[in-house]
Amino acid sequence: TVADGEADGYINLIFSNIVEDIRNQVQEQKGTAILYCLYKNIKPIADVIFSIDKLQWVKDFYIADETDKVAIREIDKQIQYEQNLLTKTVSESMFDPNGVEWYFNGHFVENIIDSKSLTKYLSEVSSLIYDETPIFKNELVNKFKPSGTISTARQIFFNQLLEHSSEENLGFPEDKFPPEKSIYLSLLKENGLHRQIGDAYMLSEPFEGNSFNALWKRCNDFLVSSQSRQRKLTELVKILQQPPLRLKKGLIDFWLPVFLMVKKEEYALYSDGRYIPGITKEVLDLFQKNLNQFSIKAFSMSGVKMDFFQQYRKAISLSADTVLSEGSFVETIKPILSFYRHLNTFAKTTKVLSPNAKNFRDVVAHATDPEKTFFEELPDKLGFKEVVIMQNPDAIDSFVDVLQGTIRELRSCYDNLISKIEDCILETLKIKEKEYSIYKNSIESRYKNVKGDLMSEFTKRFHSRVVAQFPDKKLWIESIS
Repeated sequence: TVADGEADGYINLIFSNIVEDIRNQVQEQKGTAILYCLYKNIKPIADVIFSIDKLQWVKDFYIADETDKVAIREIDKQIQYEQNLLTKTVSESMFDPNGVEWYFNGHFVENIIDSKSLTKYLSEVSSLIYDETPIFKNELVNKFKPSGTISTARQIFFNQLLEHSSEENLGFPEDKFPPEKSIYLSLLKENGLHRQIGDAYMLSEPFEGNSFNALWKRCNDFLVSSQSRQRKLTELVKILQQPPLRLKKGLIDFWLPVFLMVKKEEYALYSDGRYIPGITKEVLDLFQKNLNQFSIKAFSMSGVKMDFFQQYRKAISLSADTVLSEGSFVETIKPILSFYRHLNTFAKTTKVLSPNAKNFRDVVAHATDPEKTFFEELPDKLGFKEVVIMQNPDAIDSFVDVLQGTIRELRSCYDNLISKIEDCILETLKIKEKEYSIYKNSIESRYKNVKGDLMSEFTKRFHSRVVAQFPDKKLWIESIS
């Protein structure tokens, strides 16, 4: 059994006449925070329990008159006395070396002779079972149920961390020690999670040899495991709450965001499947309210992904010699996503495009997982499947040309539509001039004297737009179209 709730472990008191069988069973129990106390002489305890049962029987079946309050009160006093005697008998027998045997992790335990020696041994049990638990001396935070006042300190702490991470002591005043500063000192500064590196202060991994190193490794291993698929942050919380760490909720509420902020360049954050570009105050608030909606996926540094990453950066004129990280990833995909968002309705819906342009537009339009979109779906749709690249590495060099070609086509498709309408107008009106300022004057001269009074309302509106003054061709054609 794994300890649950606020309990870090259990002491199981075992009363049995078949001592040898029970002794064999408890010697098989290993690897759990359970200490067994086997009572070898249970007769004194059984006698007291029998007395309690007799009194309870008398109360339930012999005192027929429930209104006899004096009799009921006397019986209750006797039951209470026997119950107190039972507690005393069990407690005193617990430290009788001839009456009990103690077992832990399958082995007989000696020298538990009083409450002091028991407390000392429980500390040894905790150190053995929870051998990776970090040392964190802050009773404000190190609780399963932190007080309500700590929520304000938590908010201020993370505000300072977000806005002043490059400052010494996160910008806290030197002469004041509010709760949020004591948390900073005991959690970040003392363990090296925020320190001066070179000329700047920044978040970092713990000092080497620090008690937080094992916790850091567990979290880092979880992050690495998310390279193949998204993993919920609640999965990590379960790992932190179980042996060999057994962190309390109060510490987890601070540790988890701090770890994610230190490692922010190595993963993508998602909320209900939607990409979240970075940790903000709003995201931290949602962590507290509904952590289950958040998941992470670490960036995989595989060769093909790096190749595509560099190709994307070349396509938008950024330095290709850059490490794949959250910052560089956002810097790379943001212009492409922004390009799609600023396309007009025609460019977003027309089917008069090349297959590559339509595939590019549709993949970006439905992107929910940017990493999957840009490293898997988009290359596949543009004809650069990973298996093809593996067989012919040089093929990826043409990815930039294809990508830039699709972007140019989408950017120019609306202008091409305007030009096609223009050609149709000029051909229909038998006008050979191609210069807008010239042919527009010709059209105005031809139609300005048409009598509007003889037209329907629709035709009248159309006529007014044909002869109206517009500064450029695009506006005029949009108007009459």
